Amino acid sequence: MPEGKAVATETHGAFERDRAFRIRTFRTEDGPFIEAILRASPEAAQWSREALRDFLTSNAGAGAHILVAESSGKVTGFLMALQVAEEAEILNVAVIPEQRRSGQATALLGETIKELNPGGVKTLFLEVRESNHAAIAFYRANGFAAGGRRPAYYREPEEAAICMMRKVAGVPG
Repeated sequence: MPEGKAVATETHGAFERDRAFRIRTFRTEDGPFIEAILRASPEAAQWSREALRDFLTSNAGAGAHILVAESSGKVTGFLMALQVAEEAEILNVAVIPEQRRSGQATALLGETIKELNPGGVKTLFLEVRESNHAAIAFYRANGFAAGGRRPAYYREPEEAAICMMRKVAGVPG
């Protein structure tokens, strides 16, 4: 395999790059790792342990999609999405700082889209902090387009959100 390329060998399978990682479904015991990733990622939407637990409890089996990236047995990234009919929203995505730009966020997004497509999702939405230029560039590179702005959407610190969307119909599953 060419060095530096991230290649999916199977759905939720191994991804290889400079460091090996795999994408897998969230497990309950991953909660503390997600909390730690969020503490190290102030630009991400901050969820408390209770909010995370509430999300999992109220949405289990009802459109919740949570994947994690795992490297050397440690959770190093995650993506949370919620599907409702033909739409889905990315609620949160983050990778630990020392693993950023390793392909994990791209792999998490790709695997999430594969999960959502058989469920009939046609449009994927998200909000991103207006100051998070790296995330905005990442989403644009992955087919998202800005579609609006929500003033004072985020707290701590207060900040506007850029609303972005991407069509996903026809993506192979």
